[in-house]
Amino acid sequence: MVINNHTEIFQNKNHYNDFLKQGFSASNYIGNEQIEELRKLYYKVEPEFYFDKGCSFSLLLENIELRRMIHDEIVKICKPFLDQIFKDYKIFIAHFISKKPSAETFINLHQDPMFTDQAISPGVGVWTPLDDLTEEMGTFGIINHSPTAFPPFQAETITQVYKNVYPELFKSVSEFNPKAGDCLFFDNRMIHYTKPNISGKTRVGVTIKIAHKDADCITIHKPPQNPKSSISVYEHKDGFYLDSNWIYDDKKDHGQNDKIGVLEYEPAMEDLDSINLKLRHNFVNQFQKKSIKRFLV
Repeated sequence: MVINNHTEIFQNKNHYNDFLKQGFSASNYIGNEQIEELRKLYYKVEPEFYFDKGCSFSLLLENIELRRMIHDEIVKICKPFLDQIFKDYKIFIAHFISKKPSAETFINLHQDPMFTDQAISPGVGVWTPLDDLTEEMGTFGIINHSPTAFPPFQAETITQVYKNVYPELFKSVSEFNPKAGDCLFFDNRMIHYTKPNISGKTRVGVTIKIAHKDADCITIHKPPQNPKSSISVYEHKDGFYLDSNWIYDDKKDHGQNDKIGVLEYEPAMEDLDSINLKLRHNFVNQFQKKSIKRFLV
């Protein structure tokens, strides 16, 4: 497989060209019938959700059976439309992200946790709202040129290297308010955020994580209660996000017998000059070009 190449999963050359240039692209996606099916599914399962500061993610449900049911139903509804955009791909997880009306529902700048060896098979997030997005419902924003600017070791338990310069990063942002049923597909390494939902009604979106059909499922984890601990690397079966109790818990590791090593490199905090240089010139971080397995000890 060609290193750092998404072409193998795109049906449409224009989508790929946009994606290559920007780290994201957009498309018409599902229709009104599918939107209504997804809404009915969401409100059927919402009573089981836990809301942290007004936000809920169905992939974090501790009820594995329910998590899988939601995934299966979303895939059944959306896969025929994904097949029109992508080829030779597989789905790692499909889930709901919902926000109750609250000023606390701002999700700050972040990169989603890695789920593949990103130098070999970069992951793609496919996100679509079930209502027309407005400023009040919470704009979706991305940082231009960010997918390959920083070391590709993303996890909820590892401090983001750009955390100390959030205000400056917001100067390099593009914001989107897609219509219900449209999709934004973006490189999993993209730095992004969503503004708070202050619309007066629940905002529901669907996210599906995909990669090439031959991609391995890989995660990293560092026990956050121990700053000096090693960063462990795990290789999983494809159903990891569905069938394991991997929920972000300080006391839990990401695997049992699937640990493949520890990283000899830990990302350091970036300074402002370095970040501005990378974003303005679209520099690729040197570690982006190397399989994560090359860093293992």
